[in-house]
Amino acid sequence: MKLKRYISAAAAILAWTAFTGSAYADANIDSINGALTPFPDLTITQNDIGWVYSPTESYMLSGISSDFSIGGAVGQTVTLSFWSGLPNSGGTLLDSGTFSSGAGILGVTFGPDIAVTAGDSYFVGLSGTAGIGVDMANAAFLVTGADPVAPGVTYIPSGFYSDYPAATTDFATNVPLSGPYCQPGSETCNNAFAAPILYFQGVPDESAVPEPSMAFFVLPVLAGFVVVRRLRSSPKYL
Repeated sequence: MKLKRYISAAAAILAWTAFTGSAYADANIDSINGALTPFPDLTITQNDIGWVYSPTESYMLSGISSDFSIGGAVGQTVTLSFWSGLPNSGGTLLDSGTFSSGAGILGVTFGPDIAVTAGDSYFVGLSGTAGIGVDMANAAFLVTGADPVAPGVTYIPSGFYSDYPAATTDFATNVPLSGPYCQPGSETCNNAFAAPILYFQGVPDESAVPEPSMAFFVLPVLAGFVVVRRLRSSPKYL
């Protein structure tokens, strides 16, 4: 009886450990301007907008969200996509999902999780965004080559990608931090969208491998079953 209770307790601990480990899947593991306040009164005019993303650590990506605190168009279907690189430069779609526009932190959950590698360049795209509240940090609106970064704000060096000025291929147009393309004849760029607010949910790479603590509980359970089997076949046990 004691052996049976021991095995039951060990199995319960094992189940609890496996359950609590999965709770980290929804945690923010990375962000861009995640702690900053959204721009107070700006609305996205492009129907497609996206950014290059390069993680500083490898992890398993379970979802992406952003802060649309100012609202804008409500109930509009927005597609969030995650690519292995620029869609128009050989990048492949890794996963996508939809959410309904509104006010607050909104996004999608991927399934299964996506393995991302530190230093690689990925692409986060939003489609169906025209008219919704912007998901960018409250930062300097005009940026120049001489003064590209507002204090405390992370700008994505490549700027942002969209379907502006012509709705041809999704994310076909790049608007960099500065340059004549932004405003002809000027080095000033209206590139507020190069400072997005993005949250990345996931777990570290090592979470996909059983931890030593898991093996510590698994081995006694297996040993317990062996002991019980031997005792049942022994005359003393009978």
